[in-house]
Formats: sequence, C-alpha cells, structure tokens
Amino acid sequence: MATYPSRNGVREHRLVWEEANGRSVPDDHVIHHRNGDITDNRLENLKLMTTTAHQRHHHLGRRRNAVTRARMSAAQNTPEARALKSRTHKGRKQSSQQVVRRQAAMAEFYAAGGRFGRMTPEQRSEQSRRAALARWGRKG
Repeated sequence: MATYPSRNGVREHRLVWEEANGRSVPDDHVIHHRNGDITDNRLENLKLMTTTAHQRHHHLGRRRNAVTRARMSAAQNTPEARALKSRTHKGRKQSSQQVVRRQAAMAEFYAAGGRFGRMTPEQRSEQSRRAALARWGRKG
C-alpha cells in the first residue's frame, strides 16, 4: 500500500487541494495524482474524482490469466459467497449460516422429489418460457 506524505496526520495532497479550493473533499470523492507520483503534490497534478471513476481509471484494461479467473470463479461459488449474495429471505435479514441452512434444506427437498404446488421448478420454468413465446406470437 502506498504511503502518502502527511502534515499533522492530514494527507498532504488533500490539504493542498482543500487550501486551493476552500472546501473539503466529499466522502464519495478522492484526490487523484495525474502523473502517478504520489509525492508530487502540486495543484496542477491533483484532480478530484469520484471513487468509482478512480477505481475504473486504475483497473481499466487489467487482464487476468486463466488460473486467476478460475480461482475467482471458484471463490464466488462457495456456499458462503452465495449466502452473502442472498442475505434476505421473505423480507428478513439473515446471517450467512441461516442462508446456507435454508439453501441446503431446499436442495434436500427437491432431491427427495418435493414440489411446491403441482409443478416442479423445471415445469414452472418451461411454462414461463411458453407463455413468453406466446406473448410474442411465436410457437414453442
């Protein structure tokens, strides 16, 4: 991680920006060093950017090899990662352990041949597909 020069605990580039512009930096913005040198705190080298734009600027064109992509994909498909994505059920917040238990119970329910109503999820999906095709006047 980069170490920025600071004066009395305030990062120098923020201090230079605030002195020149007379206002503090908003929470969702950062000060970007245009030439990439974090010790060059001249005003003409500083630029106010949103955090999102700053992230895009630094990660634009970043390429990852196949091993890294596979590792990232595997990390996203763990029960814990899926649980973090689905932390609410029927409008209630749940812990990741509760979500994992609920997903395991549903998988067990369907594996045992269980159904909600008269249709399995596959049948419901097929019915939705046919209805969408019918709306567009196509035969399924």
